[in-house]
Amino acid sequence: MDASNFNGESLLRALGLERTNSTDWIAPVTGALAVGLAVGGVLGLLLAPKSGNELRQDLRRRYDEAKGDIGSAVKKATEVTQETAVPDERSTRY
Repeated sequence: MDASNFNGESLLRALGLERTNSTDWIAPVTGALAVGLAVGGVLGLLLAPKSGNELRQDLRRRYDEAKGDIGSAVKKATEVTQETAVPDERSTRY
């Protein structure tokens, strides 16, 4: 190995190591957090001191609210996309 070409990268390579991005851990941690929150929420609902009928009504209400929120978000995103979309050249030709 030539000492004049020796730098930090070549040292890492010689040791079988490589540099990683300092944010590589964010996606797995965020995914694990989301799964943990979902599992905790479901367990909290299932173990709550409610009767089966009350629990089903509560779940149905929350589902309907979430469905409405998602529908509103999709509609808003569609409107924004249509407002900012660049017209296709082929559709404007005569």
